[in-house]
Amino acid sequence: MNKNTVADNKLFSVIIPTYHRNDMLEKCLDCLHPDAQTIQTDQYEVIVSDDGRETTAQALVEEKYPWVQWVKGPQRGPAANRNNGAKVALGEWLVFTDDDCLPMPDWLNAYIELVANTTVKVVEGKTIADRLQRRYDEESPINETGGNLWSCNFAIQAKLFRDIGQFDEEFPYPAMEDVDLLIRLKEKGVKTLFLTNAVIIHPYRQIEKDKFGGVLWSFRYLLIKHNQINIEYRIGRVKYLLKSIFINGGRLVTFNFRGWLFYVREHVFLFKLIFVSTNKNSNESRRSN
Repeated sequence: MNKNTVADNKLFSVIIPTYHRNDMLEKCLDCLHPDAQTIQTDQYEVIVSDDGRETTAQALVEEKYPWVQWVKGPQRGPAANRNNGAKVALGEWLVFTDDDCLPMPDWLNAYIELVANTTVKVVEGKTIADRLQRRYDEESPINETGGNLWSCNFAIQAKLFRDIGQFDEEFPYPAMEDVDLLIRLKEKGVKTLFLTNAVIIHPYRQIEKDKFGGVLWSFRYLLIKHNQINIEYRIGRVKYLLKSIFINGGRLVTFNFRGWLFYVREHVFLFKLIFVSTNKNSNESRRSN
């Protein structure tokens, strides 16, 4: 843990999980510097939970960002890493973002203005990309209308987060944990609010070619956990596949077929989702990050 102690009674605890991306983390922390954010510095703390194995961000944080609290991660994937940061958080609200995100100067101030004047317990911010998409096989978790609760930009009351069970650490691949959290909140009748002026930039990056193998297992885990696999589900997946083939096929053409192999893999994945097994004994080992 960072030698610097953090004062009690913070309103916000910003939690950033990281894993071998010090160059990106540095840019993120620059955006959260007390001189960069318009919120008063005594209103928030920043916690970096670090799952690094070969290297860590500890030296970077201690040398350049003494106002940031560094904690060693549990090395069980990003869900556990986020929960690890939440365990040491002192804030009334937990605000989650990722180490490759760039919060805008008014990001935290937008949250503080909302939570001071509403009884809402969960708020999701707006996520935009750094540029236009250039290839089909690039991704950015753009969220301009709400209803997603992507883990890169949302705030939740700390008590509710702990009461709801935090992020589920049992997903076999780092995907779908935020979707699962949103489902559990809805099951409890908790409403979320979308905040258009709590903006972070998430740069486009090329998608890993082996992504869908792991995502399939996490998606299957999500479906079984919430008992969502039935005939209506399978019919819905068929409709979604056919719609995606035509709509995203058109998008592929606009990119001059750059990233066409990902288009093929994506739709093989969507086809597999139609026939996903309900056998709970089938599983795959968890990838750490």
